[in-house]
Amino acid sequence: MPSLTFDDLSTRMFNLEWEQRISKEAYKRVLQEHKQSQQEHKQSQQEHKQSQQEHKQSQQELKQSLQEYKRLTTEIKDIQDAIHLYTVTHNKEGQVKIPDAELKVNYFSTGLGARIDVLATSSTRRGNDGFLASIYRSLFSIPGRRPPITALQAWKEPGDCWCAAATDPERIGRAQLAVVLAFPVFPTQVTVEHLRSDAAPGKKVPTAPKSMELWVKTSEPLQRQSLSCLGDGPKGYVCLGTFEYNILGSNNVQTFDLERMSVVPVTRAILRVTSTWGSDNACLYRVRLHGDSPDVPNEDGSGDW
Repeated sequence: MPSLTFDDLSTRMFNLEWEQRISKEAYKRVLQEHKQSQQEHKQSQQEHKQSQQEHKQSQQELKQSLQEYKRLTTEIKDIQDAIHLYTVTHNKEGQVKIPDAELKVNYFSTGLGARIDVLATSSTRRGNDGFLASIYRSLFSIPGRRPPITALQAWKEPGDCWCAAATDPERIGRAQLAVVLAFPVFPTQVTVEHLRSDAAPGKKVPTAPKSMELWVKTSEPLQRQSLSCLGDGPKGYVCLGTFEYNILGSNNVQTFDLERMSVVPVTRAILRVTSTWGSDNACLYRVRLHGDSPDVPNEDGSGDW
């Protein structure tokens, strides 16, 4: 390697110092940019934190607004229900209405002597209780499945009903309730009542009856025939009409006019449930039968009512 002269060293030194100066300026510029970037990042973090706080506050306000909306909706629904109940139970003068079914003779009333024809009635649905559960019910007097007579009596609580077993292949329909009347009658109407869907868990009552038929025992032909009833009834029975219970109706007590009249008064009737609101078996809370009396008085001219 050749030796460097003083001039060469001086030139080399000058070049290095120049490069050092440029490098220093570049370092200062990069350092300043880095500091500025840090400040911007810090500011961005603060803005992000502020944005998170604002978002959290917005969520709280939204939640409070939703709760207030639900509260108002519930309050409005309660007021609407109260208004509807008042209009259903009161007349224009503000007096309590008496349901139409209460103003008519109920020939299915056990108080008037009506009873169940067990042989022509569907079997009662059995519970799924095991042996120990059955003993528990017996010891503590807890009622099990209610008998068919329950469907002729007044009820108060959910479950105060008669539930028929699943469809019997030997009988048409999902339930059949046969009643022996204490007084002869020309049937004209049937009243059916069931638990309101609003009063059931999940607002569903799949065991509620939907399509129904009324059959009566008579040896006389009908004034007019119809093919609305499904299949044939028991021997000696004729169908007086079909009707449909609306579980979504505003009133859970619904009265239906029969399509035909019996030529002679009857003392035996069968209510058939041919479809339900979703279940394989039907439950009946209460059924009433109304009609025209043939004006046959009691033997002693009095009664126990």
